[in-house]
Amino acid sequence: MCSLDTEDKSVSRRIDLPGNPNKLVYSEHLGSLIVSYSVAPNQSLQTPLDVTRKSYLEFVDPDCQTPVAAYNEERASQGLIPWRPSGSPGEKVTCIFDWMPEKDGNAYHLIAIGTSIPTPHDPREHKGRLVLLQAYRHTYFPDKIICAEKHMRVCRRPIHAMAAFADSLIVASGNSFLPIASRNSQVEWVQTITATLPSPAVTMTVHNNMIYATTARHSLLTYKIEEGDILPIDSDTSARDGLSHSFVTGLEGQPNLTFVSTRGGAVRAFSDADELSLPMPRQTANLPVSILRLVQGRKSSSSLATTKPIYGFTINGAVYRFASLSSDEWRLLSSLVLLCMRDDSICPSLSNRSRFLTASGNFEGNKHVDGSILVRLLSRGPDYLKDMLDRCGRGECRYLDPSIAESLKDAAADLIGPSENYARDIFAWVWNVLRVEI
Repeated sequence: MCSLDTEDKSVSRRIDLPGNPNKLVYSEHLGSLIVSYSVAPNQSLQTPLDVTRKSYLEFVDPDCQTPVAAYNEERASQGLIPWRPSGSPGEKVTCIFDWMPEKDGNAYHLIAIGTSIPTPHDPREHKGRLVLLQAYRHTYFPDKIICAEKHMRVCRRPIHAMAAFADSLIVASGNSFLPIASRNSQVEWVQTITATLPSPAVTMTVHNNMIYATTARHSLLTYKIEEGDILPIDSDTSARDGLSHSFVTGLEGQPNLTFVSTRGGAVRAFSDADELSLPMPRQTANLPVSILRLVQGRKSSSSLATTKPIYGFTINGAVYRFASLSSDEWRLLSSLVLLCMRDDSICPSLSNRSRFLTASGNFEGNKHVDGSILVRLLSRGPDYLKDMLDRCGRGECRYLDPSIAESLKDAAADLIGPSENYARDIFAWVWNVLRVEI
C-alpha cells in the first residue's frame, strides 16, 4: 500500500555514522557528501573523564541509506579499503571547503580541510592545520572514492573559514588572512597582508574582488583585494556575535544582498550601497532560535519578483526560508499578516496588547513578514479569508479597522491586477509564495 501526491516534496534520509558528525559539505564534482566525524576511544575505568576524541573524514553517498562503517587503519594500510585522512588526538575539523581552481583553461578539484589542535603545554591554546586533498572516483569501481594528501601546513591559530579567489585560497587563521597559492599563481600576494580580523571569522565568501567575512564578535565586515593585498573597507555598525552569512546577487537594477545571522535569532539583510560595496543594513527578521548556517537556494518562487531564496538551518533541526520582497509584495503580505494577527481564531494566543501594539509596530521596525502566520490562514481555505474581508469591511470585527480590508484589496490590485474575487486570487498567490519548489 502506498499514497501518491502530485506535489513535489523533499524526502529525508537517515545515514548512520560511526561517530558524531561535525562538518558536512556536498561536492558536485564527486557527487558525494564530505563528512567529518569524531570518535572517542575506549574509555578507561580509572580516568573516565579523560577522553580525547579523534576526527575522521568520509565520503558518503546522499542517495544511499547504508550505514557508514568505522574506518580501520590496519585494513587501509593493507590496501583492503581506500585511505581516509584522520586527525591527531584532540584535533577537530573546523571547516571543509570543496574547491575547483582554474588555471590556463584547466580545472582542478581540491578539498581543503581546516582544523583546530590543542597545544600540548596549554590545552586552552589552539593552533591550526590546513590540509589539501585530491579526490577522484575509481576508474573500475565508480562507487569507491580515492583521496590523497597534496599539501599540509601548520598555522599559528585555528582555521574556521576559507574562500577562493582566482586560483588562490584565502584562509582565515585566527585574526589573520593567509593566502595559499602556487608559485606561478595568477595573483602575486604581498608578504604581509595589511588587513586583520577583529575576531575569528566563522564564514567567509569572495565575490569579484570583495571579501565578506562574518566574525564571532563583530558581525559582518568587508575587505577588498587590491594589488595582491587585502584592505579593510567597512564593517557592521553594531557588533554582534556572528554565525553565518550568504551573499545573493541582485537582479538587474537591484543591489546585491547579504543575509547575516547572529546569536539571539536575528537575521539581517545588508545591501551594497555604492561601488565600494559598503554594507547598509535593511530588513531584520527576529526568530525564536538562532540560525547556525545560511545557504542560498537554487529555485525562487515564481510568484515573487525577487532573488533566489536563502535557507537557514537551526540547532533544533528547523529550516527557515528567507526572501526579499518588492514594495507591492510587502504591502500585500504585511496587511495580510496584520489582518491575521488581529483575528482570534488564527492567532488565539496573542494578548490584547500584542494584537494592537505589537502588530502595528512589528513591521515598522524590522520589516519581517512571519510566514508561519500565513500558513494558518491557508489551512482555513479561501472562504475564510473572504469572510474575514467581508466582516471587516462591514465593521463587524472587534479588533479590525474597516480600512485594513480596503488597503489589502488596493495592494492586491496593484500586484495581481483587477479581480472579481480578491480573496480567491490573494489566497492562490500566497499559496504559491509559501510553497517550496523542488
